[in-house]
Amino acid sequence: MADNKTVVFKGAVFDVIEGTDGRGRVRHGIKCPDWACVIPVLPDGRLVMVEQVRWGTGELSLETPGGCVDEGENGAEGAKRECEEETGYTARDVLPLGWVHPNPAHQDNRFHMYLAFIADAQDVQRLDDRERIAIRVMSQAQVRDAIDMGRMTHALHIVAVERALKVLQNRRETSPVRLSRRM
Repeated sequence: MADNKTVVFKGAVFDVIEGTDGRGRVRHGIKCPDWACVIPVLPDGRLVMVEQVRWGTGELSLETPGGCVDEGENGAEGAKRECEEETGYTARDVLPLGWVHPNPAHQDNRFHMYLAFIADAQDVQRLDDRERIAIRVMSQAQVRDAIDMGRMTHALHIVAVERALKVLQNRRETSPVRLSRRM
């Protein structure tokens, strides 16, 4: 981000930092933890999504389960934990879909994306006091339509879903028997 960084605001979820670039210009950035999400796939091929009102927009947001990676966790561990907390489903194994920088102009964190094949029955959600999350089990076509029709607008989660749908499509084309066994 910048040289000689100083925290000018310390928040619960992120810090604002100030520093100078190589030309001596003052710059501001956001220091926050990595984020992770997971796209849970049920045995019948449907996807487990979540809906919640996002404070920034004040609107209902259709997303994949996810959140901040806790200190001491890696992205996969954070994704598994978030899946269990937000949906009640256990993601025992996750397939990495890569990572992206959410906003490299101002942030240095990463957004890690995973695909999980769910075999266990659903348990109860374990939400934080601040969270009000509804579970939405949707077909892959319904999720695709939600993106295409502008019902799903969270850019990072759209990237994750696009990557997951591509993997699922490739698996169907190359080995449908193996896919049904893994699910």
